[in-house]
Amino acid sequence: PGLSVIEASAGTGKTYAISHLVPRLLLDGSAANLGEILLVTFTNDAARELADRVRRVIEKLHAPPAPDEEAADAGLHRLREKFGAKKVHEVSGRALLDLDLLGVSTIHSFCQKVLQTEGTLCGLPAVPELIPDSAEIADRVLRDLWESLIAGNALHAAVASAMRWK
Repeated sequence: PGLSVIEASAGTGKTYAISHLVPRLLLDGSAANLGEILLVTFTNDAARELADRVRRVIEKLHAPPAPDEEAADAGLHRLREKFGAKKVHEVSGRALLDLDLLGVSTIHSFCQKVLQTEGTLCGLPAVPELIPDSAEIADRVLRDLWESLIAGNALHAAVASAMRWK
């Protein structure tokens, strides 16, 4: 129970691991229902893929095992063996009905949702302004640094001018 982080390079099986971890959390009682699980990833495409894969794994668990399941999907096979067919069927059936409760989002959309629902507790406006592009802030910081580190020092300013820095 608590926070788990899965971090690895592309193509290493993170989505596979997470899509099998979600039903395991339900089966072992770590999560009472899908509404207690939050999956956060980087891109909208990754969030859609993750939600779809979790749904497919739960659907496969709810269906009778395929004849080649042990070889084709050892993760599913281990879940069935560990928790038993009856429990797997009951829990996966309930999970299929509750799929819309599973929280799968990007980091940005998760943060925006938290700010919108809980931000007022911290004194933030009910609908905070999010800045999707930080270029304007970066330009302002760069200008401030230039003024304090280059323009404010005669030697640095002379070098910058001679080298035609911009």
